[in-house]
Amino acid sequence: MLADRESLLDAAERVVREVGPDVTMEAIAAAATVTKPILYRTVGDKDAVVAALADRFVDRINEAGTVAVAGARDEREGLHRLIRSFIDQVDGDRNLFLFVTAGGSSATRIGQELRLADRSAAPMAAQFAAQRSRAGLDPAVADTWAYGIIGTLHFAILWWLRTESVTPAELADHLTELLWSGTGLPLR
Repeated sequence: MLADRESLLDAAERVVREVGPDVTMEAIAAAATVTKPILYRTVGDKDAVVAALADRFVDRINEAGTVAVAGARDEREGLHRLIRSFIDQVDGDRNLFLFVTAGGSSATRIGQELRLADRSAAPMAAQFAAQRSRAGLDPAVADTWAYGIIGTLHFAILWWLRTESVTPAELADHLTELLWSGTGLPLR
């Protein structure tokens, strides 16, 4: 049977959603109705599947963020909408998020995490740099801010998925307050 890469990745997404982040390559091949050798030849090993699905997922997160921010009245609301859109994308596709953040071999995990961060932070950093330049401010902070926000979102969402101790709306509110205003606590 001939199988194209995109249809195999579509099948991989479906089975990850159904089975969870610990899905095997055997299950992915079965869902795609191909043999494992065809899956490996067409897409690659599990690390390659994780990377390809991560690219797709981050693209959807970035698109949702762009749409969400477009209608914001001010920068704070834009940040809140960006955070909420990120949370909503993860909440709507929890197993895929966990698969792309924890899947693959341990040898490639750090590289995978950085790849996700790079794809997520790059558009945000470009926007920060442009905004700061327009305001006559140093744009050099843009990368630090973008990666800091992505790191905050990533680990806060992992905590939230484990505990669900707040609603998605509360999580977005809490993170917006932290990222916009800081802790507000006196330094001692």
